[in-house]
Amino acid sequence: MFTIMCKTRSRVTQGFLVVGRKTLTELRDKIYCLTDKVMEKDGQHNHSGCFLIEDRFYKDLRVPSALYYSRSVYDWLRNLRDDALKN
Repeated sequence: MFTIMCKTRSRVTQGFLVVGRKTLTELRDKIYCLTDKVMEKDGQHNHSGCFLIEDRFYKDLRVPSALYYSRSVYDWLRNLRDDALKN
């Protein structure tokens, strides 16, 4: 089972059962992201994306101009952990 977390609401928004022969790019293409749609409509979509699996980042390199979000994702995860420890 592969789950997608909402960064702003800290909750699971999508889930997928993935067969082992599927590639990460096939999975990435199935993920619906409202921000992608809004940015696309505004002409600012940059096709950036990455997966964090078992403490390792996998960047979608199909588009050379893609941004790498590792630092912001690590910070977000650290904040989630810190908040959980406080409660």
